[in-house]
Amino acid sequence: MSNGPTPIMNMWSNVNDVVVMGVVAPAYANLALAYAYSVALINTTNAEIDSGTIIFEGADADPDNPCEPDVFAPLEPVADCGPIVTGVPYSTNVEYEITPERPIPAYGSCNVSVPCPRQFLQVSGLPAGVIAVVVLTRLRRWDPTPREWGYIPAPLTQPFQLLGAQQPAQAASQAQTRTTQPKPQQPQPQRRQRTPAE
Repeated sequence: MSNGPTPIMNMWSNVNDVVVMGVVAPAYANLALAYAYSVALINTTNAEIDSGTIIFEGADADPDNPCEPDVFAPLEPVADCGPIVTGVPYSTNVEYEITPERPIPAYGSCNVSVPCPRQFLQVSGLPAGVIAVVVLTRLRRWDPTPREWGYIPAPLTQPFQLLGAQQPAQAASQAQTRTTQPKPQQPQPQRRQRTPAE
């Protein structure tokens, strides 16, 4: 028995707002396309997964092709670069442990990341039933057409200024003008005289 028309989702498309890439070796993600990322570990089974070691590897760009990775190697944290939450630097090599205290639920997922990764990232060591993708957000002027710079936009031709940014001399001049000019007087509302009958 039907209770009315089938509901239809009304939502915005995120086609130009997010990029998802496979990241399980030999696949890799190019983190240079965005300012923010996470690795989504997805359990494709109907049972909780409570063990496994995810190994992160990174690579710089190929010197001859900025859109392709050089040799991948176990990711090593940059000196003095640690997790934002704990502030404790990662030890070499960077890994993520799936444990009974931090399992991946049946058909569930968890999002992880590492601090200061290299331009290209890939993972290995996933337990059976787990897949991994990289989700990239806050895209850098994403251009889906491969050109001279591949998928990475070419550098800007000149530096840009933030909206409202001023040169110090210009800002000081405007501040002085504001302080020396008298403020216009606001007209005061007139009060109505009361009549004796009121």
